[in-house]
Amino acid sequence: MCDDLDMKIVGDGPFAEPTETSQADADTAEFAREKESGLLDKAKELGRRMVEEFRRADGQFAFGSDGETDSLLAIQRQILLAFVVTVGVERFCISRLTAQTARQSFYNCLKEQSPALYEEVGGGGAFSFYYLAYRRGGEVERRMGQTFAMLCARDGDPVYQELGEALYCWFLSVVEQKARELGVGK
Repeated sequence: MCDDLDMKIVGDGPFAEPTETSQADADTAEFAREKESGLLDKAKELGRRMVEEFRRADGQFAFGSDGETDSLLAIQRQILLAFVVTVGVERFCISRLTAQTARQSFYNCLKEQSPALYEEVGGGGAFSFYYLAYRRGGEVERRMGQTFAMLCARDGDPVYQELGEALYCWFLSVVEQKARELGVGK
């Protein structure tokens, strides 16, 4: 027979797992706090500014090109920069919610200003390759460069690897700087 002494009530006590309701309540409270403090508006501005930086970088910061940049290099450079914005806001924004807001603002502005590029970023497999390289941990910059070279059909080419690594490092620093300037950075 079962004895009531053997029964435990799940969810009671100080080590109880949060319920879906309590997580939703916490998310709602976080949203209200960040909206009230103006952080969400600043995060939206970060997304908009990153599109400006992204467009400026694409036209001006095209090292590795000789004026006749092949289209694959140009497209892969744009995709890498968009990827850097995605992981950069996750890394440098002060909360998950501000990062999500900044990222969504970036993609909304990108879609509005450059629908073809937005489709390329969202529809291609390049992001998956970058995520795989990014998530492996350790020597991320080097792996970003290697992935960039591979996606440019220059696998193993040290010039393309260095170009990809430099683009990754440079634009990541731009994301960090803009996040701090707007007061949403760590």
